[in-house]
Amino acid sequence: MIRRAVGLSAANKYTQFMLALVSNMAVARLLTPGEVGIYAIAAVLAGIAQLFRDMGIGQYLIREPVLEHGQLRTAFTLMALISWMLGLSLFLLAGPVAAFYAEPDLTSVLRIQSCAFVIIPFGAISLTLLKREFRFGATYAINSAAHIVQLIVTISLAATGWGAQSLAFGSVAGILITAVGAVGARRRQFMFLPSLAGAKRIFRFGATVTGAEVLVALNRDLPELIIGKFMGTPALAFFSKALLPSTMFSRFVMGALNPVMLPALSQKHRENGAAGPMLHATACLTAISLPSLILVAFLADSVVMILFGDQWAPAVEPLRILALATALASMTSFVSPLMVAMGHPRALLEIQAIVVPFRITLVSAAVTHSLELVAVGWLVSNMLSCWLMFRKAKQVVGLHARCIWGAVRTTVTIGGPLAVAIGFGIQAMPVPAGVWAAIITTISAFALLGLIWTAVLISLRHPMAVELGRAVPALGRMRRRV
Repeated sequence: MIRRAVGLSAANKYTQFMLALVSNMAVARLLTPGEVGIYAIAAVLAGIAQLFRDMGIGQYLIREPVLEHGQLRTAFTLMALISWMLGLSLFLLAGPVAAFYAEPDLTSVLRIQSCAFVIIPFGAISLTLLKREFRFGATYAINSAAHIVQLIVTISLAATGWGAQSLAFGSVAGILITAVGAVGARRRQFMFLPSLAGAKRIFRFGATVTGAEVLVALNRDLPELIIGKFMGTPALAFFSKALLPSTMFSRFVMGALNPVMLPALSQKHRENGAAGPMLHATACLTAISLPSLILVAFLADSVVMILFGDQWAPAVEPLRILALATALASMTSFVSPLMVAMGHPRALLEIQAIVVPFRITLVSAAVTHSLELVAVGWLVSNMLSCWLMFRKAKQVVGLHARCIWGAVRTTVTIGGPLAVAIGFGIQAMPVPAGVWAAIITTISAFALLGLIWTAVLISLRHPMAVELGRAVPALGRMRRRV
């Protein structure tokens, strides 16, 4: 059941990846860096508010062994109250925030984003329950429809001169479709009657989880707000584009597993065996992410040319550094859901309480110099985060660093150097200018890496090769059914 859920979740994320890729490529050519930067500020602020809106309620519902209808009503009531208050606050603060950044257009973008907070509670609980029940076929259909609508709305409005507002309207349209689809998928259970019975227990768990998630979000997003204030919205747009290829890759590779990992690890913990599946997932994830992101660092100029065009050239050098930072972080990606599944969300809060001030300090010092130095600060703070994750995993759940090293050793010692060798080989070759040359170079490099690395994984019987061996017959059965 878990492998089928992973497969459906992967299909979901890869569909989202392709739609997001098309959207970003189009938007990068339809909007200016300044307009993209304005939306980036609004998206960061709305994203941080989203964490407070959830208050860990989703994770509580997934982790709780037995759910009663009254708990669902209470969860909806709490989420609705928090979400609507946050939406109202975002609407009222839009003007002052726009004045702080000296960007008048930011006011309307934030107010459009605030509308999403009215809609979200009606679908969020239903979507969480679909994940708890491993109904990833339903979530695939819902999310695909939402992203298609978001893509159509965004590109249509951007092409007709709506600027940064086109991205905000697209986001709200996607959220509306998600809510309608999620409620429709669970129409058998009506949970929208208000109730606060048992709210204290939900809130107690959620407060700890949310504290950790807010710090994670601040660690990820606050540097962008600092860049937007002190370096301007065009610089923020360049930095956001530098982050995008690496974070899109990690989000859509890790994202195929993340929706499954917490419910799966929670289930395995109840069966007294969560660490093994987590290490297996880490081995599979890093086998894909680490060599690929190292190669992205070498091919940064081609990647930027293909995705965004030559007007985004200032994003190239930060992208090289941020790709390596993302590759490093992938080694501890599943430590967080393991700790939550085993009932230790506070450990994540303690880690982020150290990492967040450290990253903000580095970024604040770097914004007076260059985006490249900001990216270096990002990389150094990721190193600190990984070290703390290793330590805390040993202290809290008894998972030694050598266990994680055992899961990633083959990739670090063979896959990483292989990607470096291919990268240096590509750089040593004379490559013509232009987008078609960039496309051919990038495809050739990744094809070569994929062929050699897959052969190595199979010869060593790596966990990723085992999963590929299971996936091929499953795809054949799926094709026969179709």
